[in-house]
Amino acid sequence: MGMYDSFTPSPPLPCPECGAALEGFQGKDGPCALLVWTQGERFPKMDPHVDEPWLSAADLAKRALPAHFCFYTSCPRCHCWSIFTGFCDDGVWRESAWGEHTTTAASAIPAVSVAPDWRQCSACADAWHYRDIFPLTGCPTCKALTRLEGTT
Repeated sequence: MGMYDSFTPSPPLPCPECGAALEGFQGKDGPCALLVWTQGERFPKMDPHVDEPWLSAADLAKRALPAHFCFYTSCPRCHCWSIFTGFCDDGVWRESAWGEHTTTAASAIPAVSVAPDWRQCSACADAWHYRDIFPLTGCPTCKALTRLEGTT
């Protein structure tokens, strides 16, 4: 087993399949130093399960997440595997989107709700069933990252 980092979204993310609160996120796009990253906080903390922390507060302050990164977990209720992309602004994790995305949240194009849990992409006009609990998601047709209008 290699090194990884842990991720704590705030607010907690629901399972896209059953809606249960997801926890225990891990990922390998960060420094992979057994750090715990919390959404909205600039600096990580050492994983409390590490026997002997090897990074000082000054060393932690030098660590940063990339502009976008993937993190994942399995649902405790339905065992659905979920991958999310986190988006950073000025080195701080600000938003998350279900799925893997290689663009930034700032470049997301608008999507509109056309019925409960149905959204339509403004780039290609495709509409698809997708739970409105996730403001950011990829369009299944043109693959653009979309943001549901009226969400920040």
